[in-house]
Amino acid sequence: CEELYFRVAVFHICLNRLGSYVASSVLATAIFVAAHQTPNWQGWCVLNSAGMGLGLRFVSSGGNLVDVVCLHALHNAATLAGQSAVVEITPQYERSCAWFDLAPVLFFGTMVLIDS
Repeated sequence: CEELYFRVAVFHICLNRLGSYVASSVLATAIFVAAHQTPNWQGWCVLNSAGMGLGLRFVSSGGNLVDVVCLHALHNAATLAGQSAVVEITPQYERSCAWFDLAPVLFFGTMVLIDS
């Protein structure tokens, strides 16, 4: 449902108004990040790279929503698995691995480079 809203509705409204794929992706990503309201800069980086990566994947795949939904589901599953692993390792939920927070940035950032 989230992908349908941001990748189809918001992106196409922006594209109809702006006429540019890049500007539409940037604006749709900004709305995506604002809707998630992350409390820290790591979350902001992850959401920016995820929003831009999924938006550009949607454009480069010719509007294939299934592709984007599967990538988003894969990201969410990996995030949940990683969080449960961190909780088991450190019961106080104090993350000592800063790289874990930024792993999605690397994933989606690479996707942006490949798709652009």
